[in-house]
Amino acid sequence: MKNIYDFEMRDYKGKTFSFKQFKGMVIIVVNVASKCGLSNSSYERMKTIYHEHQNVIFVLCPCKQFLNQEHDHPEDIADFVSDKMGIKKENISSSTDIQHQHVKEIKRVILTEPIQVKGEHIHPVYEFLTNEKGGWLTNSIKWNFSSFLISSQGEVLKRYSPMDFIQAHDKKLIEACRDATGSNEF
Repeated sequence: MKNIYDFEMRDYKGKTFSFKQFKGMVIIVVNVASKCGLSNSSYERMKTIYHEHQNVIFVLCPCKQFLNQEHDHPEDIADFVSDKMGIKKENISSSTDIQHQHVKEIKRVILTEPIQVKGEHIHPVYEFLTNEKGGWLTNSIKWNFSSFLISSQGEVLKRYSPMDFIQAHDKKLIEACRDATGSNEF
């Protein structure tokens, strides 16, 4: 039986990374689109989570499948993410040799290359995620900023629709963070 740690992706600079390096961390995977009307509110929520929950890794997956609402150039996407998340661009991972400790301390935002999140050319990570946690009516991703919460043990805990985007005070997120640290201080 597969889990998230069996998968690899390529970052926005084309370098392959493995989800194995995030063992012990809570992961939130989001299909993003800079030009989407949900962009500002979704990034604001991600920024809050980023600052309030230090053991969360974001894997942001640019996607142009929904009205072509993402920039054409990966560097433009990275600039946008840096601005919206309130972090320096160099703190957006683009390295294949990230050490777990380094990720935990600094690089908690991983920007992937643009991918497809549904259809014939769906990325294997999204095929896995949507099979693990189906959606309303069908399993396919319906729009930008759908997100998945993954525990520190690699279990897909919950899928969030763009209209019900995960928030810093989300009960499942708090429980996952508590389980990851072994702490009751949330």
